[in-house]
Amino acid sequence: MAFPVTAPGHVRPPRAGTERSVGAFRLPARPRSVGEARIRVRETLTRWGVPAETVDDAELIVSELVTNAVVHTGTEAVVCALRHGGGRLRIEVTGRRTGLAVPRPRAARADDENGRGLALIEALCTAWGVTDATDGRGRTVWAALATGPRS
Repeated sequence: MAFPVTAPGHVRPPRAGTERSVGAFRLPARPRSVGEARIRVRETLTRWGVPAETVDDAELIVSELVTNAVVHTGTEAVVCALRHGGGRLRIEVTGRRTGLAVPRPRAARADDENGRGLALIEALCTAWGVTDATDGRGRTVWAALATGPRS
């Protein structure tokens, strides 16, 4: 399913009366976009009434996914999509892929400065994965979170 993408700086609000809340935004693939993605995710999920603990996790996850897209692909822009409903939140970040490697967690050593992002995502999510973008010109990394209370 394609997400409605709006101009940079805007998240399309969910349609009234729909079971799912859907929003998407596009940012340039630059390091400063990571912070902007975090802000937009926090604002959107708070407006949708997602529990604060899930919002915190989602903000961290989108930060890692956007960082990976900026650092590891040749994309000019990233698209972040959010879908909420049925007690679940799905976060998707799409960029143009430049190689055949599929993102996967790696074992970072204690003194490594990076390499922990996907392991962190794996620890926070109920599921995550990688799919080809719907237009065939990129790759989407997604993460799913439960939005109910934690035990």
